[in-house]
Amino acid sequence: MRCHSKAGKTFLAIAVFFGVLALFMRLIAGAEWLGSMLLFFLFALLTGIPGWLLCKSAARLQQDMQQKMQRFIDKHSSFYMSELADHLQLSDDQARQNTLWLMKKQGVNLIYDSDADRYAKFVTRLEGQIVEKCPSCYGRIIASEYIEHQDVNCPFCGSPQPQYSTH
Repeated sequence: MRCHSKAGKTFLAIAVFFGVLALFMRLIAGAEWLGSMLLFFLFALLTGIPGWLLCKSAARLQQDMQQKMQRFIDKHSSFYMSELADHLQLSDDQARQNTLWLMKKQGVNLIYDSDADRYAKFVTRLEGQIVEKCPSCYGRIIASEYIEHQDVNCPFCGSPQPQYSTH
């Protein structure tokens, strides 16, 4: 299970620690090993259950956010990242990260138009426009008509890359 909650991960890590410690009680403790073992298993249970619940809750919230993003993208043919961020009530960077995750995991086809500074649904026919791919995230970017060479950051993942245009 992938956990989207830092607190949930912390609780689960503590639970694993207590569980491993409980298993070593047979070797560490003398005659009282069974009581110590049960006590550490109880600690593992008391920290593991809240950790699991926090992870499940965060996963549910993440899934709801992805569905909300998908509906927004389906409804709009093109959009500014700030519009998506406002709709989701997130910062632009968080909305961009969620968009990148949606593109990678769910196969959402988006393209970034560097001249319009807008994201749009990817269409296969792009009448004479040059489409570049980011080497890090493979996001599609329409090269600008107004530059010959410029260093830019990928609008999807933020990694620096040179952008070329042959216009």
